[in-house]
Amino acid sequence: LLAEDLRQQLSRAGLSNIRDAVGRTDLLEPNPKHAEKIIRHGLDLEALFGNKLTIKDYKSLFDEELSSWNSDSLDAVIDAINNNHDFHYEASIKSTDRAALSTIAGELAARKHSAHMKELNSEDGRLYDSELQINLKGSAGQGFAVFQSEGMNIRLEGEANDSVCKGISGGFTVITPPQQSTFNAAKNTIVGNCALYGATGGTVYVHGVAGDRFAVRNSGATTVVEGVGLHACEYMTNGTVVILGEASQNVGAGMTGGIIYSFNTIKNVINPNYLVQDKLLPEKVEFLNRLLKDYLKHTGSTRAQQILDDWGNSINSLEVYIPRFEYLQRKMVEEAKAESIKEAG
Repeated sequence: LLAEDLRQQLSRAGLSNIRDAVGRTDLLEPNPKHAEKIIRHGLDLEALFGNKLTIKDYKSLFDEELSSWNSDSLDAVIDAINNNHDFHYEASIKSTDRAALSTIAGELAARKHSAHMKELNSEDGRLYDSELQINLKGSAGQGFAVFQSEGMNIRLEGEANDSVCKGISGGFTVITPPQQSTFNAAKNTIVGNCALYGATGGTVYVHGVAGDRFAVRNSGATTVVEGVGLHACEYMTNGTVVILGEASQNVGAGMTGGIIYSFNTIKNVINPNYLVQDKLLPEKVEFLNRLLKDYLKHTGSTRAQQILDDWGNSINSLEVYIPRFEYLQRKMVEEAKAESIKEAG
């Protein structure tokens, strides 16, 4: 239906395919119902409704150069990276600063790749294996700490938009409200949608509630969060997600790997087609205790403190969820072993 509608729109414009529509701004005109608003705000629409744009002009409208914030942050730490020593960096950040710290992550990734390739060729490569401590304050724009890698320790006091820590492969990130804030972190959203999308490693602490699709396609990161929105852990393939508080509907849809620990009951909001409640393995008790203590140390979370203060009851009421397929596979193995022992006996 969509394709047929598009075909009809192209036909009315006298075009035979969608490629011919690229750059044809002469075929566009403002919607008359918005004329008053356009005039009132003094909007300049010449670039959109002027003469036909070339492909080069079309791209220039949307291509962004390296942002000044990322450029400044890289300049501040580049000597430490070049000389392989620890460095402490502090700065403010605002919502128009998008993909913040991605340039530093890219620099570290390039060094790692170069060192790896030289190692394969039996050459000496310079690998950054020290630590950058990055402390920020403010409201970060979309894509905060995307593609973060080992060697980056990040602390943001404030909040962040969508796609926090997207595609990260390592490092450590803490996002917490400002020290002077008075709101309840367990009840207030502090990061936007799709945080930890496609993460393959690293640890992330979110001292607040996350938006929708938290840890979507997570395939290796460990994270603790006060609460989550819709579709948390969607399509997750690996990694660990610890939820301290409430969750919205459809947790774990399409999840094929990894594990979810919830200190608040989420039985009524999981996707039962994909998730099964599992038992807590004894060796994971100490792991969770250490993780929660570390989270408390870095965030001062009231909820984490309550859980640790009543650890015995907290563990007894803890809910553990794994993918249904993984659960059934394990059951089949256990039953096969039991049958083998029975036959041998």
